[in-house]
Amino acid sequence: MDIQIHPLSDSNLHQVTTLRDSVFKGLDMYEQGTLRASLHPDKYIVYKKLGIDHLAYWVASNPQSSDVLGLVGLYTQVDDEDDIVWLGWYCVDPQYRGHKIGSKLLEFAITEAKLRNKQYLHLYTTADDEYARARKQYEKIGFKHYVTKSSELYYKLDLSKIR
Repeated sequence: MDIQIHPLSDSNLHQVTTLRDSVFKGLDMYEQGTLRASLHPDKYIVYKKLGIDHLAYWVASNPQSSDVLGLVGLYTQVDDEDDIVWLGWYCVDPQYRGHKIGSKLLEFAITEAKLRNKQYLHLYTTADDEYARARKQYEKIGFKHYVTKSSELYYKLDLSKIR
């Protein structure tokens, strides 16, 4: 499937937020505010509450219809080393899964992380069965599980080992 990847914008924020909220349930008010905060950081305290230094998101869309098909982001945390970036909201609309959209978004995020001169791309997910497919995808690319906190699983990818 042909897709376009472009930055999150005010014009697609509602559609992207709807997708994110349909995939990730039970977000707190600070997590809910991250997409809007990435567009208007001066207006939102979500950065301080989550310890985030910078947020950026990109959207995969259908070039013919402009429908939002997926989302990926990168963020840095205040207390992290300079060579670390985190994978932000990453999801594909369930009706479009199986068309390599997720792979393209993840590849895009890896390229962006490298362009920002980062050595490591970190992510966290849960041990819930519904995320098993995503965990398998992360591990196939080369992400290594390095810690478990309660039901949260933390992974990292050494970007210097990725072409």
